Amino acid sequence: MRYLVGFVVVLALVNLAALTLVGCGEDGGSGVPKVTRVSWAPFGLCEQGWASPYAINVNATGSDLTYNGSVGGCTGEIDAFTVTVFCPNVAAHDGVVTVTDGNGVESEPFEFRILVCESGSEPFEVQP
Repeated sequence: MRYLVGFVVVLALVNLAALTLVGCGEDGGSGVPKVTRVSWAPFGLCEQGWASPYAINVNATGSDLTYNGSVGGCTGEIDAFTVTVFCPNVAAHDGVVTVTDGNGVESEPFEFRILVCESGSEPFEVQP
């Protein structure tokens, strides 16, 4: 009996790990894709008044996703889960991104704001 209980516990943990890796999505399994977080960080030299590259990462739920978005005043499009855009460091830049799944279902627009020469994320997360 002890071995059977142990087997059931191990099986439950394996199933939980599989759900964590694959995920049902934060949309409750409704099948609608959702952008869950956008994070960004400048890299290289970043100074007020000069353009700098910013790495942008988009986290989203769904499968076979297509990314579509931009950051106002910056060059480069958000067309993948990790992209680089170039922004003039004179003011904050507002961005928006959506994802569309393989069935053509589009997420709600996800808005964020990049501050001059600062890393960040939306929703906010403490950066290491």
